[in-house]
Amino acid sequence: NARPRVYARLQSRKLDFDDLAGLIGAPPDPEETVSAKQQLQAETFKKRDRVLPDKSIKFSQLQQIDADVEYRALRVQAPKLPLDDFTLHLTIDDGRLEMDRLDFGVAQGTVGITFEIDAHDSPVRVKLITSADQVNLSELLAPYDVADDSFGTIGGQGTLWMKGESLAQWLASSDGGLFLTMTGGRLDALLVELAGLDFAESAVAFLGTDTGVPIDCGYTDLQARSGVVTIRPFLIDSKDTKFQ
Repeated sequence: NARPRVYARLQSRKLDFDDLAGLIGAPPDPEETVSAKQQLQAETFKKRDRVLPDKSIKFSQLQQIDADVEYRALRVQAPKLPLDDFTLHLTIDDGRLEMDRLDFGVAQGTVGITFEIDAHDSPVRVKLITSADQVNLSELLAPYDVADDSFGTIGGQGTLWMKGESLAQWLASSDGGLFLTMTGGRLDALLVELAGLDFAESAVAFLGTDTGVPIDCGYTDLQARSGVVTIRPFLIDSKDTKFQ
């Protein structure tokens, strides 16, 4: 029999970011309205000694349906993240999933993700490409009560090749890289001096006698090999300090 095909164009006024947890094998937020089974899953997940979800995702189900789905949320509810809107477009064809658009509005900029999954492979193989454009550093750090005097624009791009049946297996097997740049900004003096391991100047900044350090540019390159990430180089050029 021919596989059923789904075609959908959806839009909502609001998306609760926690509702995306199930897509990566994580349970819903236990503080929200959940069933007894979901509550138990959340409590079990919280007691784990690992950070990333390792629940297997049933990718074989991708072979049971074809689809072309587009979804847009005009606003994203995420108290700990400066997210604005959300757009997604994916297709499923004969067990092959291609998400050619997964965009978040983040801190006045955009973070985009595309990825490809072939459910015929065992283990499943994944290619993920991500990019960041015009992300405001000040808004990005605001929820964490650090670097109040930091601002600037962040951009970058990365590609990862992964395999496995869960998010934990994907990242543990990842190969690829990610680079980030920052221009036209200012870093909180505490961040600069801590990164430079200058504890004397860090104390001065912490006491509030220094307000920040203008920077010309910043750059970092993260390389992943079999799940191990190496940062080389990490460079910030400022009026006060150049360190790497």
